Amino acid sequence: MTDRTNTSLKTTFQRLYSGERLSQQESHQLFSAIAKGEVGDTLLGAALISMKLRGETPAEVAGAAAAFLNEARSFATPEYPFADIVGTGGDGLNTVNISTASALVGASCGAVVAKHGNRSVSSLTGSSDLLQTLGVDLYKSPEEARLSLDNDQITFLFAPHYHGGFKHAAKTRGELKTRTIFNLLGPLTNPARPKRAVMGVYHADLTELVAETAKLLGYEHVLVIHGGGMDEAALHAPTKITELRSGMIETYYLKPVDFGLSEHPLSAIRGGDALENRKTLLTMLHGAAPEAHRHAVAINVALLLKLFGFENLRENADRALTAIDEGMALRLLERITGNQFTKEGEIITDAKTIQRLA
Repeated sequence: MTDRTNTSLKTTFQRLYSGERLSQQESHQLFSAIAKGEVGDTLLGAALISMKLRGETPAEVAGAAAAFLNEARSFATPEYPFADIVGTGGDGLNTVNISTASALVGASCGAVVAKHGNRSVSSLTGSSDLLQTLGVDLYKSPEEARLSLDNDQITFLFAPHYHGGFKHAAKTRGELKTRTIFNLLGPLTNPARPKRAVMGVYHADLTELVAETAKLLGYEHVLVIHGGGMDEAALHAPTKITELRSGMIETYYLKPVDFGLSEHPLSAIRGGDALENRKTLLTMLHGAAPEAHRHAVAINVALLLKLFGFENLRENADRALTAIDEGMALRLLERITGNQFTKEGEIITDAKTIQRLA
């Protein structure tokens, strides 16, 4: 840490060690220094654990998120309504890639989605791992990514491509081997800066915290969700939803029946590695997947569509199932990748060569 940073942050560190809470401005200052690589590993670890032991506050999380957004690569935020559907990861349940599939299906039936994602946190396959196997270019320039959003109603923003600042905390986070404030920042640091989002969290106790944080960051309509241990809406258990809307926050619970969908055990949506999950996704997009897979996506798409004024959750779920069964989501995926896909998980490229499962 530089002498200048050491002087300006000395009071902040002392307050953390005393168990005090930081203001949003103080947190912003601290995490700006972290994002620039100006805080050493020992001090960083001490700060993260100090916050964790007494519990992070919305102001602290908002300050951290804003700091990393300020250091991110610039993305021209559209004036038209768009949203993200994203989870913290870290639920450890290794399910199929629900939020990625939901983004595709949602964009094919009324949503506009800037999907922020990363590689796997605790499962075998993260959003970006799956997208790469499908031929999605994760390294488009911000201008190209914005064009995709304009033309196709969907774009994918690979977190490391936009957020160089997180690398400065990677070593310390790995050594701590515990969740910290960083595990909450992914859904809150979309470089496109949406005002609407479905955000999944890895523990039910976090829904209010993340909703309050989103309010501080200027979000307009957010659904923070946790279902039966998952950072998604669930078919095997009630889903807790904390909704931020026009400055008001309320918490409620929904079951699959509220969406007109069937209950299914968690075991019915277990995932695998990236290639296995690619096959699962493509089988579903061809309309040939088990009901559990289709309904797991439909319940999450129904919530996503609510952000765009579609209030009837049963109708929203039906829209999602229609988009799957009529091939609308598959055609969207083929358009944005330039590839064709078989339901067995194979890719037929422009050169008419077939890339089979390894």
